[in-house]
Amino acid sequence: MSTAPARITVPSFLQQVLDEFDAKAEDFHEYDLAGAIDLAAKARKPLSDDDWCGYTAEGWAFFFDHSQPGEKSVWGTHFGPVMIAKLKDGSTVYKPDLQQIHAATIAHWQQRQNQVRHPVMRARYADLLWDLRKHVTGHRGEVNDARTAIESYVEASQSASPDYTIDNVHRLMRALELAVSINDTQCVGEVRDAMFTLYDKVVDPAQGGSWPWLFDNLYDNDKVPLTDEQPRHIIDSLENVLKCCTNPEQNESFSPWSAEAAAQRLAVHYAKVNRPEDVRRVVRAYGEAFIHLARQAMGIVSIGWLQQVHDVYRRYGMHAEADQVLLLYKEKGEEAEGQMARIRVDVPVDKEAVDKALDELTSRDAESALASIATAFLPSASRAQGLLNRLHDGGSSIMAHFGVRILGDQQILADVGSLADDLDGRVILQLSQEMDVRWRFLALALDRTYAKFSVGTDGVLDFVRPSALFDPLREPLLRQGLDAYFRNDHVKAIHVLLPQIEAMLRRLLGYLGQPTSKRMRSPKGVMQEKTLTDILEHEPAVAAFFKENELEDWHVYLRMLLTDPRGWNLRNRLAHGLMTPHEFTRQVSDWVIHVVLLLGLLRGEEAERGADGTENGGAAQGESCC
Repeated sequence: MSTAPARITVPSFLQQVLDEFDAKAEDFHEYDLAGAIDLAAKARKPLSDDDWCGYTAEGWAFFFDHSQPGEKSVWGTHFGPVMIAKLKDGSTVYKPDLQQIHAATIAHWQQRQNQVRHPVMRARYADLLWDLRKHVTGHRGEVNDARTAIESYVEASQSASPDYTIDNVHRLMRALELAVSINDTQCVGEVRDAMFTLYDKVVDPAQGGSWPWLFDNLYDNDKVPLTDEQPRHIIDSLENVLKCCTNPEQNESFSPWSAEAAAQRLAVHYAKVNRPEDVRRVVRAYGEAFIHLARQAMGIVSIGWLQQVHDVYRRYGMHAEADQVLLLYKEKGEEAEGQMARIRVDVPVDKEAVDKALDELTSRDAESALASIATAFLPSASRAQGLLNRLHDGGSSIMAHFGVRILGDQQILADVGSLADDLDGRVILQLSQEMDVRWRFLALALDRTYAKFSVGTDGVLDFVRPSALFDPLREPLLRQGLDAYFRNDHVKAIHVLLPQIEAMLRRLLGYLGQPTSKRMRSPKGVMQEKTLTDILEHEPAVAAFFKENELEDWHVYLRMLLTDPRGWNLRNRLAHGLMTPHEFTRQVSDWVIHVVLLLGLLRGEEAERGADGTENGGAAQGESCC
């Protein structure tokens, strides 16, 4: 309807549904009633304007979603839409829609609150009045409506049906929120006592949703005073949950996840009362439950559990226990690597198109060919981001909505979040995964250049010498690394050239007027040079240099290839002895050479201008920098 109705009239076919639910002796969920109303309305379509108003007033009353305590809906209210959709024209559609709730709807809910007998229905009408009256009419909600909602929620929570345990927990949580908001100490006490009554009735260590809520809502809540016995009751119950959930012989209740939830809360309590031994006891109990489960589970599953237990142990200062977990973690990590399936995808290649592209890259001389290779094979972070955004927006890849865990070296190397939560991580992961395919063409381009222009060690050195990052004192080391590369001695080439790349980027840091050293984490007070990770990941001046000179792709690429665990992380894997013999390949060497060529494009004059900020310095991309 386009205009607000003067009053709400509920059609008889809907009133019949409402009366049936109101007469129920047993509990039901609000959505059960909303669904029944919807079915009755669909059977009578099309609805008249009056019937539509009656349908929305009653059907939507029970279809609104409720927020968790302390949270608000998109409208700043407790009740909010179940569905939010963006249309192509940019407008937003809500269901239910607060804009279609009118003053007549509020008056109707007021009347219905006084008519119905079932506490679930009475609580919903009263709570809607308290929550939405001001948004619809401009008048504040009435305290009596809040009290009616509280009393009705408490009454509804007395249902004996185990099917509605979680519903009744949420009802009492809302009742407590309302009682506190109106500052009614009597109501607060009644809801608190109803919570303990419900808790004692439904608590089951094997059912994770049946017990954490009492601690979460009442423990250390200065707005809800507890009797002398009630805090001890909460703690004793959590201790019982922990005991049941960490005993493998009790199959029905054994649950490391429930043990974790209990231990977390107990640790908070024992830390508060200064009982550190009990803190460690409960944390150890939860950890041992996961360790027991991990020993029996597949490695690819169990290493995630063990990683978390290790981190929690360390957080609580339990370093000896954490070290023991690492031993099992590495064992299971090795098992996990053997359980990972290989996936092969054949990609067709147009040979004529490839040959044409190679001819264009090498159409002039050696220097221009090397410069073109450096820029042409630079992965584009912006292109990868665009691809990922299209996958996300188009819904064509469900994996965009999930995180990714990277395994290697018999452990978890990195966690990458979903596309919405970790765009930088997903871009680096995407570029890392493209490198295998991209290398095939890089190798062809390098081989064509080497053969056509007889490029070897001297040719690469001639290209790199004009760079602002070239250090003449290091030329002998570069020469040895390049000699090894051209002899296909990739073990030596990678070992020698990667440190030279680090030195070149440290030289960039100096050009930018930043110190290249830092104080060691040592009481001796000595200094050390900044690492490549420091330079690429933690130096604002370096990030600003790449950004101001429109070289963000360089920065992402260097991080991905050299220092980021979500990518290849070559520098750190080499420095820490993690690279295995099969990783010292022509493929890795070619990418190392590519970085050397790329850094060779940063010519002295441009880098100095970029450092002092007087011009848009650095290096232009492509042939213009040569």
